[in-house]
Amino acid sequence: MNAFKQFWTHYADFSSKTSRAHFWLAFFWNFLLSLPLWVFYIVISLDQQNPKEPLNFSNLHSVPVLWAITLLAFFYFLILVPSQAICVRRLRDAGIHWAWIFLNLGPVLLYLLTGLDIFLFVWLIAVVSLLLLMMLPGKSATLQSEGNSMEGTASPTVIEAVDSFVADPFERIPSFVAAPDLSDNKPPLEQKMATEHQVR
Repeated sequence: MNAFKQFWTHYADFSSKTSRAHFWLAFFWNFLLSLPLWVFYIVISLDQQNPKEPLNFSNLHSVPVLWAITLLAFFYFLILVPSQAICVRRLRDAGIHWAWIFLNLGPVLLYLLTGLDIFLFVWLIAVVSLLLLMMLPGKSATLQSEGNSMEGTASPTVIEAVDSFVADPFERIPSFVAAPDLSDNKPPLEQKMATEHQVR
C-alpha cells in the first residue's frame, strides 16, 4: 500500500528514482482499480449488443456505454501524469535514459494524428518492450551486489589499535624523556662562542 501512496504523493516527480518492487506494486493497484471499470464497460456493451450484428465494443448509441467509456477515460486521465512520472523514475533507477518513455507515447500520438490502425499494433509492441525495461534491476542494487562480492575476495586490512583514552599518540611518551645534552660534542669554535656568550 505504501507504493500506491507514493504513486500519488510523487504525482509529478520526474527527477528521483523508484525501485522495481514499488513500480510493480503501484501497477498492480492501478490494475485492480481499473478492472471493475473494464468489467462494467464489457458487460454494458454486451447487454446493448444486437444479436443480429457482429460483436462490437465501440457501440456508442446507448447511454450506459457512454457512461462506461467516460469513467474509463476519466480514470486514465487521472493517472496519466503519475504513470509517466513513475515510468521515468523506474527507468532512472535501472540506469536507462528517461527518453525511452516515448517508446510508449510515440505510437499513440501517431495513431491520434493519422488514424492508422497499424500504429495500435506498434503501440502494443512498444508497451511490451517498455514493460520488459521496467523489469530490469536497479542500478544501485546491482552495484551493491557487485561490491559485496568484491568484499568477500578482498584481502583483510590490519587496523592498528590506538588507546581510546589518548587523542594524540605522541602524548603517550613520558614527560621525563628528553633529548640528550650534546653540548660537549660541539666543535671547538662553537664551544668558544658559547662560553663567550655566557660570560657576556
